[in-house]
Amino acid sequence: MLYPPSSSPNRTKAKSLYSPYSVAVDAASSPAAVYVADTGNHRVLGWRDSANFTSGAPADLVIGQKDFDSAVPYGAAVRISESSTNVYDLQALKDYGGGLRTPSSVVIIGDYLFVMDAGNNRIVRFRRPFESLDAGTAIKPDLVIGQPDLKSNLANQSSTANAAPTASTLKTNLGSGGIQTAGLAVDGSGNLWVADSGNHRILRYTTGDVTGPSNVDGGTASISADLVLGQTDFNTVVANAGRYSSATDQLSKTTIRYGGPLTFDSNGNLYFADDLARVLVWGPPFTNGKAASRILGIYAAVKGAPALPAVNDLTFGFSLAGTTVQNAVFTGGPRGLFCIGENLFVIDSLNHRIVRYDPPSSWPAEDLPNGVFSPHMTNVYGQNDFSTRYQNTADNLEPNPWGYNAPVAAAYANGEIYITEIGNHRVTVRPFDSAARTFGAATRILGQFDFPFKAPNFIEGSEFSGGTIPSIGVSIGPSVAIDRTSDVPRLFIADTGNNRILCFADARNFTNQSRADVILGQVDSYRSLVNSPFNNPATPGPDGLYIPADVKVDPQGNVWVADTGNGRVLRYPNPFTRTDGLLTPDLVLGAPDFTSTVATQVARDRMYLPSGLAFTPEGNLAVADLGLHRVLLFKQPSVSGQTADIVFGQVDGTSYTAGNLAEQLNSPRGIAIDSFGRLFVADTGNSRIQIWDDVNSAYSDGLPSQFALPAGAVGVPISVTIDPKTEAIWVAESSNLNRIMRFPSYAELLGSGSIASNFSLQVAGPRGVVLDGRGNPMVMDSASRLTMYYPRLTVVNAANGFSRVAPAMLGQLRVQGATLSADGASASGSPLPTNLGDVEVLVNGVNAPLTKAATDNVTLIVPKGTAPSGTAEFLVRQVSTGQILGFDRISMSPISPGIMFQGDAIYTTGPAMALNQDGSENSASKPAKIDQTLTVFLTGYGNFDGLPDDGLAPGSEAPIPGDVLAYLLLGTGATQAQVVSSTLDPDKPGVWRVKVKVPTTLNNGTYTVNIVYKSTPTLIPPGSSTIQVRPYVVIAR
Repeated sequence: MLYPPSSSPNRTKAKSLYSPYSVAVDAASSPAAVYVADTGNHRVLGWRDSANFTSGAPADLVIGQKDFDSAVPYGAAVRISESSTNVYDLQALKDYGGGLRTPSSVVIIGDYLFVMDAGNNRIVRFRRPFESLDAGTAIKPDLVIGQPDLKSNLANQSSTANAAPTASTLKTNLGSGGIQTAGLAVDGSGNLWVADSGNHRILRYTTGDVTGPSNVDGGTASISADLVLGQTDFNTVVANAGRYSSATDQLSKTTIRYGGPLTFDSNGNLYFADDLARVLVWGPPFTNGKAASRILGIYAAVKGAPALPAVNDLTFGFSLAGTTVQNAVFTGGPRGLFCIGENLFVIDSLNHRIVRYDPPSSWPAEDLPNGVFSPHMTNVYGQNDFSTRYQNTADNLEPNPWGYNAPVAAAYANGEIYITEIGNHRVTVRPFDSAARTFGAATRILGQFDFPFKAPNFIEGSEFSGGTIPSIGVSIGPSVAIDRTSDVPRLFIADTGNNRILCFADARNFTNQSRADVILGQVDSYRSLVNSPFNNPATPGPDGLYIPADVKVDPQGNVWVADTGNGRVLRYPNPFTRTDGLLTPDLVLGAPDFTSTVATQVARDRMYLPSGLAFTPEGNLAVADLGLHRVLLFKQPSVSGQTADIVFGQVDGTSYTAGNLAEQLNSPRGIAIDSFGRLFVADTGNSRIQIWDDVNSAYSDGLPSQFALPAGAVGVPISVTIDPKTEAIWVAESSNLNRIMRFPSYAELLGSGSIASNFSLQVAGPRGVVLDGRGNPMVMDSASRLTMYYPRLTVVNAANGFSRVAPAMLGQLRVQGATLSADGASASGSPLPTNLGDVEVLVNGVNAPLTKAATDNVTLIVPKGTAPSGTAEFLVRQVSTGQILGFDRISMSPISPGIMFQGDAIYTTGPAMALNQDGSENSASKPAKIDQTLTVFLTGYGNFDGLPDDGLAPGSEAPIPGDVLAYLLLGTGATQAQVVSSTLDPDKPGVWRVKVKVPTTLNNGTYTVNIVYKSTPTLIPPGSSTIQVRPYVVIAR
């Protein structure tokens, strides 16, 4: 399997960001480090030198994940099920303690980095992370606030949803009622303040408590807040009723609702933004339940006063999430606050701007009867005036150094402002003019390679993700197709979320690091524009795409794309053979031309949301239209705007009603056609697979299907694929079971009278299945991953057949049912080849030396650098084609001593490979003599200092370190033999010689040889206490 261990869109990298919610600069460190809460990737990234990083620089450290490529909740201890692409042992992740789940804020106090781990209802502290990095030690928290230990994460430390809070609990997880933008701030005395959003309160923790000794790894001190605002005490939860409950609730200075960002100015004033799209201000000194002194962002209109424009210099942007006023939570408004000196800066996220206020001492006094309540803003950044709210400073403009797209947080340090944007997935650095109190265009950037780019996790041509259809809110894509008409199989991916098609010249060599050889729909590999180059959903054209959900290849190698967001299907001439240099389509279906928008009238020649494509053997095209609940059949499509010949799922070309009868469909997604012309439709809304027999002979619209796979068999199917060799039916279904299933062919299903799958595999949100040339499934899932499944291989010790596998060991690899080397080959001497019989074996990506390649097995030397514990990835493939023949993760051990049998094979009982003192091979006709030496050949000594490089012989009998014992067994008796030497074979890589002296007490006979190396016997397999193999030698007096 090949996959990135990430649930984020595109591919997580050291230089990428996904919805970064916070930034902090450690100005006291040298050099000043910068930390970013990479919230969507469940991690915190650190750059060592905030002043000198270059744009797009990769982070120097990661906190909360095991490496830069991972992005899973809880983070750092991922265990993948051997039978699934995405099964995480969440308890193991929680037990690790250092993983993060939606970190929403970061701050620095002295030597410590504090992280608001909102998804885990806690704050965790890290001491000097870069010191840990430099020392090579794990970056783990040494203090936790809000939980009793690092393994716990319950809201208010209780499994009861409405449990009362205490001074030592937090409730910030979105699923627990909080919003995961809960913020942290530090006052002038070094006290830590937190927006405990789910408890509708603000808490203060003293600097002595939060910078004190560790309370993990043996520490037991629970950290409690010493002050609360927004509530009268630590055990009460009274939320402000909400912006639209009544007008007076907006004016309340004692109650708050959710909220997130908070900050302090140089005079000690506290600013806090809550769910009512307002900023509350408290001046010191602070007491429990103290009322705010002022509120920003509220327009107190008097009778007869004109209404304010939607965007103005008084209020903040605001939108609702929730179906009723009672559960409405703001999704816009001020997400961030920061101060420089006495000036407050409010990040008005929904309006894509930052606004500045004069110091509170200059604000006009409140005069509510005369409409004076909140002060006006003084300056605006990111917009040309107070009345506009453009993303990136103008409609449909690409990101740039001047504007913002949903900014959420900022930090000021050393004359520069660091600003995070969740819309552009970046952090920009802008110079600050302290005299004019303004900041200029960005000069540097993190999370993107350059200013015009905005994709989450920074795309470069190897990443892909799903998308969402705005009109119906349905997640769709990505999808994958293979072209088998060319000399080498081509791979195509509909990168739905990035509005492009990735084209790979050779599917056999595809890995998760491969960059597309050709990209359709974008001008380069870094952009993800909607309808490129316009970046406008309302402006389709021949050069761009909008939420392309499916891709297929016709027998001529032309690429067909379901351009879902534009309501059309496009045909691109074969991009690998096209000679005119153009990468634009030459035909469009579902629209009269390339610039027409989605039709408002239903017709046979128009589409609304095309979601799936399939070709008949004759080259006719079927198109599933998710939005109009139908499948259109175009016979030999050759003209743009062509009218569909047959409609399935509707009675005519103008109807679009969903239904569950045999002649109806409900939100069909994927479709497939077998070699007999049968149409298979993933009738998603009806939880079935509809099957029409021989669609080419269909004579009218609205014909009923001949057969269906019901919900009990297929769940909620979203795609269907037919194996071109076996006609087996593969279904991807996205119910709670999340699985792919294989059913027998249509003919077999009818003949058996039973509808049941003969294979299933659990997958995280499967989106589709395609089969390689050997029938192995390649699965696209909702975690933006393409996972290849191959036959499982086995590796055993090539001497005794035990499953104990060690570095530097001779191993035997097999793949059941697969032909490994058609002709077979063997090798000896030194160095050994890594390509033998057109076969190679990679162990954790390292080529293994080979001694034999047969049709059913390969003998290899496990690379010595392979870790002696955990698992290692073994992959065997055909060299000439790159075709992967087998794969698995094999458990590793430090050593695996095994005595070799004569004849280059593994036996249960047989003559050991052994030489008598005179150099003759031990046998019944040439037995070993008592009081003479006997040399026994083994493998599996493991790695040690001084071991030659992989595949090389030492040239001399180099000693092998470690205790060795030797025994000769007859019946139930065992006689210990003196070990004369234990050395590497001078001429044979991977082979080990143990020379023993035959005891004088032995009688004539056949004796089983047992060598015990480092307390590990050669005859007893792991997990057993009995002898399983008996290599023997013959002894004579």
